[in-house]
Amino acid sequence: MNQGWGLSGFIIGSILAQFAGAWAYWRTRIVLADRARRELWAASIAGAVTALVGTVAYIFFKVHLWLDVQNAPWGADVFLGICMGICQAVLFRGRPLTQLFINREKAHSSSGSGNRAA
Repeated sequence: MNQGWGLSGFIIGSILAQFAGAWAYWRTRIVLADRARRELWAASIAGAVTALVGTVAYIFFKVHLWLDVQNAPWGADVFLGICMGICQAVLFRGRPLTQLFINREKAHSSSGSGNRAA
């Protein structure tokens, strides 16, 4: 009987999803630096990317079999992916890549203000 990756697949998928969502969050904040509501856009995009990557990873690793419910549908993987996306959008914005991108964002804003003064 094929049990999939179970807990290992959940952990691997969650890590992949969190890094992808964090990258999307910081990339969106940098690109939309001068726009209103950039935080809302960045959080929304990060949540969507996290949900998409998490769902694909959970389906690939057959995480729904880990739930130990007989004949569990892969829809449970979609549910877990959406939950992970909501967590990234609301609670973990920019994590785990905060330190990496905070320096880039500061450099981008300081170089942008230097060009305005010239």
